Amino acid sequence: MEIDEAQHFNQFRACTLDVYEGIPVAFDVPAYGAGCSAKSRLEGGGFAKPKPPLFPGDGGRHRQRAFRDLLADVVPLEHGYAPTLRIAHFEVEGWIYGSGAAGEMERLLSERFAATSAEWREG
Repeated sequence: MEIDEAQHFNQFRACTLDVYEGIPVAFDVPAYGAGCSAKSRLEGGGFAKPKPPLFPGDGGRHRQRAFRDLLADVVPLEHGYAPTLRIAHFEVEGWIYGSGAAGEMERLLSERFAATSAEWREG
């Protein structure tokens, strides 16, 4: 399971999401794409530093994160494991600190597991 904070949503991640057609996933790809499109500027500082040798230059860490997220979604499937379940920050930020958070999380996970299980068995 992965919890994706705001820095996971950017144009680099949007590029990786474009290749997900037909790949079983445990998250809402269109919602993730919308989250990427909604970002007007990238985080700076350590969130953007170069990560040579594969991701040198500005935005290196953003590019590396997008690539690693793609790997985390695809590699388990190649080894017969279920897809990586992802929860985006924007899916929980309205209720995560409230008194009903446990119930809301249970609902979210139940929906995600049910949808993922059906899709994974079909694929």
